[in-house]
Amino acid sequence: MKWQVMHVDLDDRNALSKRLGVPPIIATLLLNRGLDTEDKVREYLEPKLDDLHSPWGFSRMEELVDDVRKSIKAGDKIVVWGDADADGRIATVVLMTVLRYVGADVDYFIPDRYKKGFGLNREDVELLAGKGVRFIITVDCATNNKEIVDEAVRRWGMKVWVTDHHLPTSKDVVDKLINPHVDSYPYEYLVGSGVAYKVAQAIATKLCEMDDMTWYERFGHLMFITALGTIADKGYLLGENRTLVKLGLERGEALRHMEGSPFAYRMMAERGTTYMAITNNVLPVINARDPDIAEGRDLVVEYFLTDERRAVIEILGRLEFLAQSWMRRLNFYLKSLSEFVDNSSRVVFLAHEDIPANLVGPLANKLREMYDKSAIVIGENGKGEVRAVEGVNFFNILKEIQHMFSSFGGHPEACGFTTHPKLVPDVKRAILERVPLTSHRVVLADAEFVPKFLTTEIFNYIKKMQPFGKGNPPPMFVAYRQKFNPVEKGVFIGKHFFYCPKEFRKEGYWDILYKITDRRELVIIDARSGDEGSTHRA
Repeated sequence: MKWQVMHVDLDDRNALSKRLGVPPIIATLLLNRGLDTEDKVREYLEPKLDDLHSPWGFSRMEELVDDVRKSIKAGDKIVVWGDADADGRIATVVLMTVLRYVGADVDYFIPDRYKKGFGLNREDVELLAGKGVRFIITVDCATNNKEIVDEAVRRWGMKVWVTDHHLPTSKDVVDKLINPHVDSYPYEYLVGSGVAYKVAQAIATKLCEMDDMTWYERFGHLMFITALGTIADKGYLLGENRTLVKLGLERGEALRHMEGSPFAYRMMAERGTTYMAITNNVLPVINARDPDIAEGRDLVVEYFLTDERRAVIEILGRLEFLAQSWMRRLNFYLKSLSEFVDNSSRVVFLAHEDIPANLVGPLANKLREMYDKSAIVIGENGKGEVRAVEGVNFFNILKEIQHMFSSFGGHPEACGFTTHPKLVPDVKRAILERVPLTSHRVVLADAEFVPKFLTTEIFNYIKKMQPFGKGNPPPMFVAYRQKFNPVEKGVFIGKHFFYCPKEFRKEGYWDILYKITDRRELVIIDARSGDEGSTHRA
C-alpha cells in the first residue's frame, strides 16, 4: 500500500475557510470533494428537498406516465419486472407501491438471474403474455434487452418500458427507456431504485394531481428505502444521490417514532439509519434470498408490500435466518477454496467450477474487502462477477473483450458476464493484460493532520459530511512521527484512541495513515515505523 496526500492550493483553502467560517482542515476536505462554492457546500452539508431534480428531466417521462394512465383506464394487467439484487428489489417495491396507489391492476415478477440471466428473458415474458399481461415496466435492468423487448411488442402486443441505470453495451438500446446514462437528465449517477423513485414520483404527482411537497409527505417511506437501495448498490454519494440518501435516512429515523407509519418500514428503520448500521444490520437482510419461494416472487418485496403485522414479523425472522445461513455458506466456500485464490497481481482472481452461480458475486465482494483489490470470481457454467476498487473501470475493460462472453453488463465497479468454461484461462489473461499490474494500491489521503489538533468542532463538521461512501469517503489523514501507547484493542496517540491492526501495536514513533468513521472512530489503516527518524512520504 502506498499513501498519497492530495494537493490543495493553500490560497483556495484559506479563502474557502474564511468565506464559510470553517476550520482550514474542513475547507481542505470540502475542496478534495470538488466543493469549491458556497452553494455546493450548502447542498452538501445541508441538503434540502429543493435540491432534488424534477422527474420530468427525463425526456420521455411524460410519454411513460401517459402510457401508464391509458393502461389503467383500459384495465390492462401491468407487471413490474425487477432485478434480483437489493437495488432491484427495492426499486420493485417503490414502483409497485405507487402503481397500487393510483389504481393499477399490477403485480411484480423477479426472475432467478442465475437460472434465467440478467434482465428480461424470453421464456418468462411469454409466460406473462399467456397470463394476459399487457404492460411490462422493468426496474434496474433491461437497457440492453432490445431484441426481447421488440419481440414482446411485435409478437405478443405488449407495451414495454425499461427503467434502468446500467450502462449500454452498444448503441442498439431499447426504444422506450428511462436511463440517466442515455438521457438528458441532469444527474447520471442514480441507481435503479433512484430511477424507480423518479418514475413513481412522476406517476403519482401527474395522475393524482399532487404537488411535489405532498408527494414527499405522503410517500416519505419510499425515500427511506430508496436510500437503502442506493447504499446497497454502492451509489455515488455526491450530488442528488447524497441528497436522496441523507434525507431518506432522516426520514427513516422519523419513521421509528411516527404514529401510523408503515410497520414494515418502521421495523427496518429500527435496525439502523446510519451508513454503518445499514451496512452491518440492514443490507444482510435485504440481500437475503429465499430458495423456496415461488418462481418470480421475492421475500424482500413481500416484506415491504405486506400490511399485516404478524406477517411482517414472520418474514423478517425468515430473512434474518436466511442472512445468517448465507454468511455461513459464504465463509465455507472462502475457506475451502482459499488455495485457488490468485493474489499475485492487482486483481484477485478465483475460478472454480464448484462455485454456485448465486455465490459468485458475494465471493467477489468478500475478496475485494479482504485484499483491498479488485476481485474477479468465475463459477459454475462460466458465470463471472467483478467487484472493482474505486478508480478502475471494469465495464470498459470487459467491453473490449466482450467477444469472449455470451453476455455481460453492469457498471464500472460491478459487472457480470458469462463465458465458456474452457475460455476461463483466456479471459483471465485478457483482463490482466488490460489492468495496470502493480503490487500496491495508492490510497489518497485528504491531508497531513496531527491527531492532537482534532477538536469537537472538527468532529461535528465531519458528522455533517455523513453518510460516507463512494465519492464521499471517510476523511483520511496522514500523520508523521506519532508516539504510540499500545493498549489491548489499539493505541493512544495523545488524548485520542485509535483502532489499530495488531502488527502496529508497538510502542515507538510511527508514521500513520488513519481515517475517521461515521461513528467518530479513529482507525489506523497503515503504519510505518519511524524509530530511525525516517518518514514515509508518497
